[in-house]
Amino acid sequence: MAAFLGLVAFLVSFAPSLLPRSWAFQALATGLSAATAYALGVLLVFLLRPLIDFLGIRLVVEPRRRRLVGALTALVVLAAVGWVVHLQRQARALTAELVGLPPPSLLDDVRALLGGIALALSIVALVVLVRISLAGWRRVLRIALPPWLARIAAVLLVVALVGYTSNEYLLRRTLESVSAAALRLNDSTPDLAEPTSRLRSGGPGSTQPWDELGFHGQVFTASGPTRTEIEAVTGEPAQEPIRVYGSLGDELSLDEVSDNVVRELVRTGAFDRSTLTLIGTTGRGWVDEYNVASIEYLTGGDSATAAMQYSYLPSPVAFLTSRQAPAEAGRLLFEKVYAEVRSRPADERPRLYVSGESLGAFGGTAAFEDADDLVAKVDGAVWVGTPSFTPLWSSITAERLRGSPQVSPVFEQGRHIRFVTGPAGLDRDAYGREYGAWQEPRVAFLQHASDPIVWWSPGLVLQEPDWIREGAGGDVNIGLRWWPLVTFWQVTLDMAVANDPPAGHGHVYEDDLVPVWDAVLHGQRSSLDQLDRIVAELHATVPDTPEG
Repeated sequence: MAAFLGLVAFLVSFAPSLLPRSWAFQALATGLSAATAYALGVLLVFLLRPLIDFLGIRLVVEPRRRRLVGALTALVVLAAVGWVVHLQRQARALTAELVGLPPPSLLDDVRALLGGIALALSIVALVVLVRISLAGWRRVLRIALPPWLARIAAVLLVVALVGYTSNEYLLRRTLESVSAAALRLNDSTPDLAEPTSRLRSGGPGSTQPWDELGFHGQVFTASGPTRTEIEAVTGEPAQEPIRVYGSLGDELSLDEVSDNVVRELVRTGAFDRSTLTLIGTTGRGWVDEYNVASIEYLTGGDSATAAMQYSYLPSPVAFLTSRQAPAEAGRLLFEKVYAEVRSRPADERPRLYVSGESLGAFGGTAAFEDADDLVAKVDGAVWVGTPSFTPLWSSITAERLRGSPQVSPVFEQGRHIRFVTGPAGLDRDAYGREYGAWQEPRVAFLQHASDPIVWWSPGLVLQEPDWIREGAGGDVNIGLRWWPLVTFWQVTLDMAVANDPPAGHGHVYEDDLVPVWDAVLHGQRSSLDQLDRIVAELHATVPDTPEG
């Protein structure tokens, strides 16, 4: 059974997923899928052995026919592998075409096949060692326990030993290494000039010294368009945008970091601007420059943007080690800024917007209890590539109009909140039906159908999600199917290449942000020509800094 499950998972792992993967990541998906399925089979056989023995089930091959059976089995397996890989090459070529990437070469597939076999065999070898350990402990425990209880106790004991060993010698040391590398990046300095404007954190008069902002804080405050550059693109008078950032600095608490942000907002006069936007950061404090600069161009610089850091670690590690940190940071920053805004006369308040990408969206949405709370407190929002495990995203998606797909659900007829896979979805739902007038405040959840960061969840291991069953993604292979265990590993490895496709696919939202922000801020007031000029300028000037 174990070998059969492993072989099936091995073959299925070559099926199309959300994005085309390099041969190395395909080999990982293949090896992990096959090994996981094999391990599951070993566990099932171990637990079901008493029942098998009781029923007297046996599979016996006569000695003189064993070579023939072995040869036939090998031929069938080789033929199945060749046929499946051939079919899936065609399917994965279509996947690559849909997201604008070159299809995998035959050499890549050969490498993936061999790499997957090598990885699977390596992991299976470890599983065999575990299996031997199970048998050994069962024999020892049977001295003092009934056979059925000895079997269960052996499983629990080996699981505990494997878990302890993995945590102590693999996970802990890996996290220590990742943490050290992340801290070195945070302490490094980008190749950008220190701000000379008093309207930037780290500039003259700032309560946040430049050398304490951290790598991504320095990138955020040293980047972005100036008043002159905005005027050159829009052809209209502009102001110098305000950018404020709060870093963890010398081991500050999140409460202290959020207080620093509010002080910086007051110091720079941010509450006197027409637009104030709070941006949720990803793990290491990264902010998408396309997101912020879109607002600055569309408001003519009459804007202030604030963000705060809550971790030094990359997003996946930050999420696994401290899931509460991004949510706590999102709540603290919004509540303090919201209180400051509400303390001012109604006619002197800035319009308050919120945004965030991936883990930044997860943390930013944590400031709101539900959709009504969000709409009641902000003047608009753009949530980008929001992970499906985000509570607010999940609750709104679950209440979508019956018949609307999970990739672009319709909520309350799109009156305030709209889910879009691209700018075309601002006015129409997934089936081309026109929305009515988009009432203020306007909230957009921008999420590509091919973005694995949106669609990944632990539930993929055992449950088919709606987005696969509905098949409603325009840039997703229609042949995508859900497979237990395998789809989980496929989408997990897809996340590693989520930023590889061109804009408009995967986790790359660059070009979409300008028209989506225009719709949220102004109700799609700007001309297409002006939006195109802004997009072109962003492509020419935004520094290439990896997401944190």
